[in-house]
Parts: sequence; structure tokens; C-alpha cells
Amino acid sequence: IRPETPRRSPETTMKLLHSIKLLYGDNVDIYTFGCNELENIIQSYTKSFDFTHFGILNSSQLASLFNNTHIFIDMSLFQAMGLTGMEAMACNNAVILPKHGGANEFIKDSYNGFLVDTIHDEECLKVVDNLMNDRLLLTSIAKEAVKDICQYSPYFSSKNILDYLFKS
Repeated sequence: IRPETPRRSPETTMKLLHSIKLLYGDNVDIYTFGCNELENIIQSYTKSFDFTHFGILNSSQLASLFNNTHIFIDMSLFQAMGLTGMEAMACNNAVILPKHGGANEFIKDSYNGFLVDTIHDEECLKVVDNLMNDRLLLTSIAKEAVKDICQYSPYFSSKNILDYLFKS
């Protein structure tokens, strides 16, 4: 949640999380992060349902959080690279990411994650519902996510750049 960055869709994200909490109640714990204070744009949601906000997290804190979650949702209108989604995948999370942007470089939709049109939050809610009601699907997506995201390590990226630059 980054209220100061409109393309991150903080209001849409909070609306979706509220809907998820209404549907699943105590069967789901909701965690947010990304800013120290939730600004006025989403203040109305902070009192309407229970969730835990962690503020700005460093790399190890984020990994610790992701190691204790199952689903990561990014409702940004556009996500240039999707690094946070990649980190969630590496920690065995099923991810739901915007179809607009760079996530289509590493997400095989419905195989190792999900790409949604974040303008339509009901599309994302349908994916969450499928994951919540089909443990086999959740496990399968998370398993493929961990396996597939390993090919995007900094080592491999660096090697590919060097191979390209120093072709013989």
C-alpha cells in the first residue's frame, strides 16, 4: 500500500482486501506494508476491517512476512518489473499481479501465478476465491512459482548481460 503513488491503486487494493475479509472473516489474515502511515485516501478502510499494517519493510523483514503468507496481491495499474511479486514467489506464495507491465515476463498465467486486469477488482476477487477454495490449486501455483522464479536470480541476469556484451 503506497497511498502517495496513485498507480499503485491504494484505494482499489483496500477495497479488495475489505471484500476478501468480508467473504472469509477469521479464515484469512490480511497484511499490508509499503508506507509508514496510511494516508487520508484510505483512512476510511482502516477502521472498517481487521488487518495488520507493517509499514516499510527491509529485505529480511519482507522475506519473513512472505514466509508466513500464502497469497500475495499487487493491484497496481501498471507494474514495471514486479520485484515484490518475484520475492513473494520465491517464498512459496501464489501471486496475483497486474497484467499490464513486466510481470508477464515471468508469470505463466494460471500456472505459476495469475495476471489480472486490476481495473476490475472482481477479476482479482474471483482468483482469490479459487485459491481459497482449492488447496490443490494454491499448492500447485506456489510450487511452480518457487521453481520458475529461480531462473531470474541476479546471477543469471548478470551472466546473460555479460554473455551478450562479450559475444565471441
